[in-house]
Amino acid sequence: MKERIINILKYFILWLVFFQLARVFFLIITYRFSSNYSFFILLNSMINGIWLDASVSGYFTLLFTVFNITGIFIPKFSKKIFTICNYFFIIVSGVIITGNAILYTFWATPLDINALRYLKNPNEAVASINWLKIIIPVITGFLLTFSFIYFSKKTKIKIIGSTEASFSGVLKSVLLNVFIAFVLVIPVRGGIGIVPINLSKVYFYKEIYPNHAAYNPVWNVFYSFTNTSNQNYYKFMDNGIAETKFKTLFTQKNELKDDEKLINASKPNIIIIVLESYLQKLFYYKYNNKEVIPNLNKIASESVMFTQYYSTGDRSDRGLVAIFSGYPAMPKSAIVQFPDKFTKLPSLFKDFAKYNYKTSFYYGGNLDFANLRSYFISAGVDKIIGENDFNGKLLKGKWGVHDEFTFNRLFNDLKNEKQAFFTSIFTLSNHEPFDLPEKYYFGNENGDQEYMSAAKYTDTHIGNFIDSLKKSKIWDNTLVVITADHGVARLGINEMQIPEKFHIPLIWTGGVLKKSKKIDKICSQTDFPLMLLDQCGIAPKKKYKFSNSVFRNGSIPFATYFFNNGFGFLSRNCISIFDNVSKKYWTNTCPQDKNGDLGKAFLQVLSNDFNK
Repeated sequence: MKERIINILKYFILWLVFFQLARVFFLIITYRFSSNYSFFILLNSMINGIWLDASVSGYFTLLFTVFNITGIFIPKFSKKIFTICNYFFIIVSGVIITGNAILYTFWATPLDINALRYLKNPNEAVASINWLKIIIPVITGFLLTFSFIYFSKKTKIKIIGSTEASFSGVLKSVLLNVFIAFVLVIPVRGGIGIVPINLSKVYFYKEIYPNHAAYNPVWNVFYSFTNTSNQNYYKFMDNGIAETKFKTLFTQKNELKDDEKLINASKPNIIIIVLESYLQKLFYYKYNNKEVIPNLNKIASESVMFTQYYSTGDRSDRGLVAIFSGYPAMPKSAIVQFPDKFTKLPSLFKDFAKYNYKTSFYYGGNLDFANLRSYFISAGVDKIIGENDFNGKLLKGKWGVHDEFTFNRLFNDLKNEKQAFFTSIFTLSNHEPFDLPEKYYFGNENGDQEYMSAAKYTDTHIGNFIDSLKKSKIWDNTLVVITADHGVARLGINEMQIPEKFHIPLIWTGGVLKKSKKIDKICSQTDFPLMLLDQCGIAPKKKYKFSNSVFRNGSIPFATYFFNNGFGFLSRNCISIFDNVSKKYWTNTCPQDKNGDLGKAFLQVLSNDFNK
């Protein structure tokens, strides 16, 4: 009997040790985040993480006790099946642990089912990866996994067959294992309380990285698979109250006045340049006394620049839908993953097509990634240009055709266009792994240098594109909008939930622009459709429920953004950052909204709309 108890206890402890070592592995691999915190904070991550470690260890040990019970009657068969299952769980856990650490270095978010959805297009899913930079994490994760296999053998953990000849002895062995199984339910559930363990159990710090470091990635992945049915359902208050508060954010009173009009054409051509992963922080940013994006700095100084413009999320599929359909990101998924939902969205392409505009979208990469082609077809785009529509001899990076060739293709297609057009180009060279077709202007010794070099490369070809437009006959009647799909954790931004990560550029330029100016009102990507339609005097075909026109008085200037199961709400002198896991605020400095109800009401209305 004693041997059985010790055997099961050793198995449970071995898993606990494995997960703690995995946490050390995570802290090392994600050094650019962990280096911002003291040893004692990271130690707290280790200590708090034991709760989830014990839960997963309990699950695996619970299965071990089941094999122990069957081993009393059919020892050889049980031993073989347990060995297979044990190796399977160890290897799967090792893969998840390694994948989680690597993913976090790029996305600053833990691995879960939403990240795994991108594996539908594996080539694009791994295109962000610089394989040279993940060799060490992969090798280390491999060694960690097989060290566990080695020590599980050395500790001689095994299925113990029947050691009793009598019926009473067999019965005692069975009952002992059943009792141990019941005891294991305690760590599995995280205690004996009514509410089972969840991620909030490991939250202890005011910033999010130390809490993410306390996650057990295996627990998080499997939990996300079992929690998909209500992952986008949020309720903080009565629906009627939420709707009332939500409406106060969207009260537009006056008509657009002449002095509020930015353009002087009744039917301008529209070109929307969507920059991959461009931070507002890049503007006027210098490295070694050199401007990172000199062309865009010059363009911004001659244009209308929105200085307080924020992305709604941190993925391209969220950002593109926000720009063209005014629909916000969701905390845990993107609406483009649900064709039955995105087909019901309004679309700028459809609105301009109604006024006899020719519509098109240009991207040098694979538009099948993340359902983007389906979305743009549904959005009513006449002409969709993707990677396969370019000459196969052109230089390509991991994500597709480099930006210079995409800009050249767009200009050549537009320069002789006689019909009014509404077109967009989405860049890709400023995406990890930043494989540029030329030298790295600011070096490539670290991620920031690579990021700035890629930004400089794209900036060069935007400058060339704008110069070509100015020399063409279409410039005088064209509005060019330059914005970004989302921000990124670079240039000293190391927290995924802070506003700086979501602060992106919005610039209006072109021959139809009246004058240059700065607009300092806080606004969001989701506001863009109504802002543009307002300036062009076009009535939308469908209502953009989550969009404001910042040119009209009445509504509160605000922006809402979403990160992995949390949101930020910004308005004048106000920042609320709320985490849906811990049900706590990272920050809440809103004197006019002390309870953060406006952000909660926004998310609740969005949640209800999404689920309808």
